[in-house]
This record gives sequence, C-alpha cells and structure tokens, in this order.
Amino acid sequence: MTVIKVRAQKDFTILFNEVLENPKLSFKAKGLWAYCMSKPDNWNFHVSHLATVCKEKERAIYSALEELIEAGMVTRSQTIKKKGERKGQEGF
Repeated sequence: MTVIKVRAQKDFTILFNEVLENPKLSFKAKGLWAYCMSKPDNWNFHVSHLATVCKEKERAIYSALEELIEAGMVTRSQTIKKKGERKGQEGF
C-alpha cells in the first residue's frame, strides 16, 4: 500500500499519536476523535450534525462516542435552556 504524505503549510491539525495508536479504540472512534480535534475549541458537537458530514448514521456515531467516553477521551454535557426553549444533549 502506498501512503501519500503532504507537508501542509496551513489548514492542518496536530494530533497526539497516543490516541491514534491506542489498540482499544476502533478506527471509527479514532476518525471521529480526529475530526472533532480539527474543530475550534469553542465548537459544539451534535450527533445529528455529525451524521450529515460523514457516511455513518447516528447509531454508528453514538457507538464511537461511547467508545471514546469509556476511554476517557470525550465527555458529555447537557445544556439547560430557559423555559419554552428546547433542551438537548450537546458538548461531546
């Protein structure tokens, strides 16, 4: 197999190899983690949105998130909104 490496000057992400080398994580979970790490610090993640930017459906994304949560790589938080506004999970 040929691997093509590119020397990026802009629009790139630096990741910890330790996560990518973790044999307890699936490639699905590693890919989701890498995608999330490429976003700005103040980015809010929603499973419904993630399902629109990749091939996987929500069930597969939840599965990868659970894997990352169990590995201590991701935390889940919930927003509490004012009366009359929608509540929901966010902040993966």
